[in-house]
Amino acid sequence: RKIGYEYGSRMRGKGLPVWENPGVKVCVDCSDLEYVSSAGLRLFLILQKMTTAKKGSLRLIGMRNVVRETFSLTGFNALFKIEDAK
Repeated sequence: RKIGYEYGSRMRGKGLPVWENPGVKVCVDCSDLEYVSSAGLRLFLILQKMTTAKKGSLRLIGMRNVVRETFSLTGFNALFKIEDAK
């Protein structure tokens, strides 16, 4: 699976009900993610901003090494809590 422009375009403008709750705790399973484009990184950034605005937390779980490397090279690893799969 890939997260890129097409996915981000479909998500744009759609309210995600979970982010309406103060203190929301979101865990995203990234284990099937094989590639993240710049548009996909933007989507993760939007999710992080939405979560922070509600004083919540966002965790990314089970990220493959190639995706983790993308996050590291772009500095996104400093913006997100990234955990290994349990």
